[in-house]
Amino acid sequence: MKQQKLAKKRAGGGISKYDEAQLAEEQRRSKAQKEKDDYRKMIMSTMKSDKVQEMRQQELLRSEMQVAYRKGDVEKVKKLEARLKPDETDQT
Repeated sequence: MKQQKLAKKRAGGGISKYDEAQLAEEQRRSKAQKEKDDYRKMIMSTMKSDKVQEMRQQELLRSEMQVAYRKGDVEKVKKLEARLKPDETDQT
């Protein structure tokens, strides 16, 4: 697109109003697409950090469950097992 305009300038034909409008529309679309891409990247990075935090929490619960098992606290072990059990609705 830019090469065509440059060729027109060299050939003596200036940039018409149509070309300017077309260029402005192209720039608007490009900017909108970049904003969408940035938003997607932000969402994905947030999801990743949430997932990491969730995994750390699960590891902490597993450690707590091991300690409770060693102490013989069966009630606490059952509660922790229930919390660590994967949800049926959380299948991704």
